Amino acid sequence: MYIDLYAPIIAGRAAAGFQIGGRLQAYEADFAEARVVNYNDGLNIVQEINRNSAILRIDGFGGDEGSCIYFGPNTVRLVFTKYGLLGCIYVRKAYLGSYGEARIGSSLAAVSQTEPLEYDNGDEMYYRIDKNGEYIAGLAIEAMDVEPSEHGSTPISGFCVHDWALFSREA
Repeated sequence: MYIDLYAPIIAGRAAAGFQIGGRLQAYEADFAEARVVNYNDGLNIVQEINRNSAILRIDGFGGDEGSCIYFGPNTVRLVFTKYGLLGCIYVRKAYLGSYGEARIGSSLAAVSQTEPLEYDNGDEMYYRIDKNGEYIAGLAIEAMDVEPSEHGSTPISGFCVHDWALFSREA
């Protein structure tokens, strides 16, 4: 198995042993044992993910997405573009790697003390921001929306390493 639950989280580049921009074809052998489901309007995705104990592959999910690969009940999710490029890596519960000192379950302050964060209500995630208040691409952090003064007691529930530009780019 190619997945590495201890691999560091590298903004815009990697997590769980996978590299952003990697081709689905390169990982086919790792996903050979996956249960494959084709997306349709009647599919209960939440149920499929929650009952997954190994590898689940959902093909044809979303407009700009190709295949989504789930390890366990949503521990790691890989989102491939319709051109077969890995554009997004979500890591959640049971993931043991870290972004600097921050891990799943760490307080949001583990990031916000060194990098300013802003909550995006649309994505329901925090993004790092630069000195001009612009989002810094490559990493989003899942945690409850709270005031900065509450970051010390708010746990991180997940990370999303991504390159959103890959979803609009041709192969």
